Amino acid sequence: MPPKTEESTPSKARSKSFITYELVVPDLKPLGSYVKFLNAFKPRPRLTCYRLMTIKMVDIFVGAKRKTFRLHEDLLCDRSDYFRATFHGEIAEAKSKELYLPEENDASFELFVNWLYGGTFKPPSKDDELQAHFGLLVLADKLMIEHLANLATDHIRGYYRDSKARVLARDLSFVFENTRGNLLQRSMACVAAMQTLKSGSNKGLPPDLREVIVKGGEVAAAFAKYLLFSQDHGKTSRIDEVLDPNRSCTFHFHDHTPKCKGPNLGKLDDLEEGCAQKAKPSK
Repeated sequence: MPPKTEESTPSKARSKSFITYELVVPDLKPLGSYVKFLNAFKPRPRLTCYRLMTIKMVDIFVGAKRKTFRLHEDLLCDRSDYFRATFHGEIAEAKSKELYLPEENDASFELFVNWLYGGTFKPPSKDDELQAHFGLLVLADKLMIEHLANLATDHIRGYYRDSKARVLARDLSFVFENTRGNLLQRSMACVAAMQTLKSGSNKGLPPDLREVIVKGGEVAAAFAKYLLFSQDHGKTSRIDEVLDPNRSCTFHFHDHTPKCKGPNLGKLDDLEEGCAQKAKPSK
């Protein structure tokens, strides 16, 4: 159910405006599945989905404009070790029940809240939704929610597969600078290179990619590598191969979640050779 939103500058007063999510009991069923899923991989005792909806609330202020979200404390702490450490620890936020996340995008946080309460989580269909998913990927990694980060990765790859949209230099740079998934970084560089080849050699590089190449660095090196490598592959089929949904698990992290079940299509040798997904620090 869509949230009720009110904008205001937060103050210390507890009467500040906030976002609430009105929950209907039948809609709580997905939360039960999440509890069951997490129970299998977290040794600590878990609360049932109904007991998570207690009267204990916390306020989270997101972005430069400090958009306010009032959320159930127990639900947040049950889903995320980050929030558990924040609100159940010895720091000031545990007492005030307020947390500021000025660097996060409020559209990305809204996606997180929608997922948190078991709402419909749709893949992006336009650019602003894609940007929110990129932010969600980074947010999920920060909040230590591996399942959500993998889901965001699937949605990002699905966007390029279904929309046939060009990989912009802006997004390529963001992934290299803010994510720990080497394979996602390499796959986006590969798709960008193949799209450049497919567009025709007479047109040259798009202006935004040309600017990135001129600056040099890791993004430029990866793009140049796959631009040369991919000339030996079919232009369209290569993109389809990299973005194949049956390869989704290749781009996931499974440090704390089970590997996906599905067909084994073999490795993408040029992407995976010498590539180890950056390990997540142990808890």
